Amino acid sequence: LKGFKAPASEAAGLVDLLNEVSNEYATNVKELAVGMAGLSPIARQMGFSMAETAGLLTPAIEVYRSGSEAADALKTSLQQLANDTKPVKAALASIGVSQTDLNGQLRSGKDIFLDVARAMIGLTDAQKSYVTQQLVGIEQAGRFGTVINDLGKYLAVTDTALNSAGSAAKEVATRLDTAIGLSHVAIFKGNPVGM
Repeated sequence: LKGFKAPASEAAGLVDLLNEVSNEYATNVKELAVGMAGLSPIARQMGFSMAETAGLLTPAIEVYRSGSEAADALKTSLQQLANDTKPVKAALASIGVSQTDLNGQLRSGKDIFLDVARAMIGLTDAQKSYVTQQLVGIEQAGRFGTVINDLGKYLAVTDTALNSAGSAAKEVATRLDTAIGLSHVAIFKGNPVGM
């Protein structure tokens, strides 16, 4: 929450987001929370919401199984998209993406990311690999490529996160109903729970 400069009143919504995304995708609450904490300041600065940040992290966590690795890779990679170096500018130009708007102002990292992801759709795997390495470097190319080359997954996870309200409460209620049902069965069979 602090990384997004969000008030404590949004904690329940964040818990729902973490819970629902971990229910729907191959991640878990712990790794997603670690990733969100690590990436949140950069994600907010680049224009990503909490839901969109979950969308960024989840594909990398699914493959690499580490929220901290995913966050570190994305912190570096997202900052590289706005980097003013020749390799980055050349790589972006090669796929028709600009870092600046028509007025010459630097665009948000989120807008650049989305344009890069869209531009990758028509490329071969070799082209995607080359462009990704030029953008973010060899060390982060694999993790960033996992995210950037699957815009559909980013959008699907973001949608899941946006529609997660009440997720944790529903899950707790289901587990309580199950526990109560099991205790009634045990009592019916003459085995009071806890005795």
